[in-house]
Amino acid sequence: MTVGRPCEVQSCALPYRVQDGDKVEVLLITTRRTGRWSLPKGKISRGLSFAASAAKEAYEEAGVLGEIGSMSFASFRKTKRMEDGRKHVIEVWVYPLKVTRCLPHWPEQGQRDLRWCSRDEALVLLQDGRFGDAVRLLRC
Repeated sequence: MTVGRPCEVQSCALPYRVQDGDKVEVLLITTRRTGRWSLPKGKISRGLSFAASAAKEAYEEAGVLGEIGSMSFASFRKTKRMEDGRKHVIEVWVYPLKVTRCLPHWPEQGQRDLRWCSRDEALVLLQDGRFGDAVRLLRC
């Protein structure tokens, strides 16, 4: 029997806000490499919980701060193609982030586009259906 390498776990934030009392909007970002719409995600930072790592990614990639949920509400595995052509399996844990502040400056500003949109619009823009599944599962 062959045993494969364990997959890398990443944490993902699903930034959202509620407008006019009940209208939920989610914040999408573009990836740096392909420019596709996505959600802030990345490797688990040493010394941080999965949830805190997700909040850190949202700050670095989208310039937002807020209340991060302590429990992941969605997870999935995906294959990521590396720059050298190799494929790498990652497991992504998604955490809700209720945005309380949008910053004027952040670490990856200018490297990505940001877009607040309705859930329905997000489902159209997100080409990776697994991110769309997370948008559908979000409970505010």
